[in-house]
Amino acid sequence: MNKLSVVIPAYNEDAFIAGTLQEVLEYFRAKKYIFEVLVINDGSTDATESKVQELTSRYPELKIIH
Repeated sequence: MNKLSVVIPAYNEDAFIAGTLQEVLEYFRAKKYIFEVLVINDGSTDATESKVQELTSRYPELKIIH
């Protein structure tokens, strides 16, 4: 089976990032894909990073890169 990497750039997305990531992650889980989701935090000054970090305990496929 092929592996899939989904790259999501983020800059000051704290209002939307959690919902977006949950939708993406649940979609790929339902499809039974082997995948990872990489959030590229491009210097956000809001709570984007902390919101992504909160989700990593529930979704091991999720990683944040600074």
